[in-house]
Amino acid sequence: MSSSSQSLWSPLRLPHFRGLWAGSAIYFTGNAMQVMAASWLMVELTGSSFLAALVQTAVFFPMFLLALPAGVLADTMDRRRLILVALRVQVGVLVILSLLAVLGWAGAATLLVFTFAAGCCTALLSPAWSTSLADTVPREEMPQACWSRKTQKLLIPRVDKSFTIPTSTHSDFS
Repeated sequence: MSSSSQSLWSPLRLPHFRGLWAGSAIYFTGNAMQVMAASWLMVELTGSSFLAALVQTAVFFPMFLLALPAGVLADTMDRRRLILVALRVQVGVLVILSLLAVLGWAGAATLLVFTFAAGCCTALLSPAWSTSLADTVPREEMPQACWSRKTQKLLIPRVDKSFTIPTSTHSDFS
């Protein structure tokens, strides 16, 4: 085995893996930004930390609901087509939500429903996205490809769970 095949980054020389890796970085960074923006908008609209927490529920509850059906779909359908359809639907949902927000027509319920719909798209595409790794690299490079994707997730900016959105300009302790 050559030293280049043992490198953590050696799978990046494969165009299909490189595309999947770059697409993952872009998608999951954008997804994290959308979730933060939705939470921030909820606080701006309502001033309620409870409703801001419901945004997180709307994002992640679809994973709980759809994990098994999405896995079955990933195993029985063309993964590429499933990913592309879910991404197109998610883009459509988020474009409509963005337009509603810009026009001032997005209330708390609208934000939660559209965020839930976007979360459903993420839940449907995630198993297909994860298992498509095996289609992009040779078996002997699978450990490096898995580590490369794990490393990528560490490099993607994450929102600190302790981050809070200020709801007023005065201090509660003054």
